[in-house]
Amino acid sequence: MNDKSRSVFAEAKEEIRKFVSYFFIGISAAIVDFGLFFVLHDIMDVQYLVANLVSVVVSIVYAFTLNVVYNFRVTTHLVKRFISYSSISFIGMFISLGLLYMFHDRVGLDATFVKAASLPLIFFVQFGLNRMVTFRSNFAASK
Repeated sequence: MNDKSRSVFAEAKEEIRKFVSYFFIGISAAIVDFGLFFVLHDIMDVQYLVANLVSVVVSIVYAFTLNVVYNFRVTTHLVKRFISYSSISFIGMFISLGLLYMFHDRVGLDATFVKAASLPLIFFVQFGLNRMVTFRSNFAASK
């Protein structure tokens, strides 16, 4: 195997590691998000949109911190990266809110079920955007 092949293989292996790490961080963040939503909505009877907002914001901070420290291992431009990460996360939150509105309010499905069913779609949207924007290596080049 030549040096170029090794380099391509190493880069592919690193991308797979980042995806798998992002996946497990995402699973743990989804547990935080879903668990807090469940406690707020189902146990404390907080209105489902408010419960969703709170659970999403808490999981954003949690997941960003884990991705910065353990996955993408970035130490520069953390405030800008957090703003980018949060913006992308809010895209996910709006997808979730839209699905809750459509399938809970309009169709009558259980809000907790809709919330859980929305998570895989949101995961893939957010990973793609965060990988291309928030955690790219030349983040400083964007202004």
